[in-house]
Amino acid sequence: MGKKYSRARMRASKQHVVGDDVLTWRFHEEATVEFDEAADYYLEGALEVGYHFISVFDAGVDRIRRMPFLAPTWPGRPDVRRLVLPRFPYSIVYTLERGEILIVAVAHAKRQPGYWLGRLH
Repeated sequence: MGKKYSRARMRASKQHVVGDDVLTWRFHEEATVEFDEAADYYLEGALEVGYHFISVFDAGVDRIRRMPFLAPTWPGRPDVRRLVLPRFPYSIVYTLERGEILIVAVAHAKRQPGYWLGRLH
């Protein structure tokens, strides 16, 4: 149930209007897997917690869309930013490519820092 719900939720909110511009976003293929696994983990534990994780993630993506340069950059990579999600041990790692937000990783705080660097062009 979790994967179907989370993917449908993500597809439903792919655009956000900022002034006259529309910022779109997309997942790196491996970030999609990370998001699905995290959402499924929380949904299987308790639906309410799973829905809360998805809601917090969506709010993070909306914040990035409105203010893409607000999150701090990754050390040595000024093109990569990381937004820490409140109440969950995850960060949204992203970059801007041709006016589009690319979510490179949905990174758990316990994983090796920068494990996702190989996903960048």
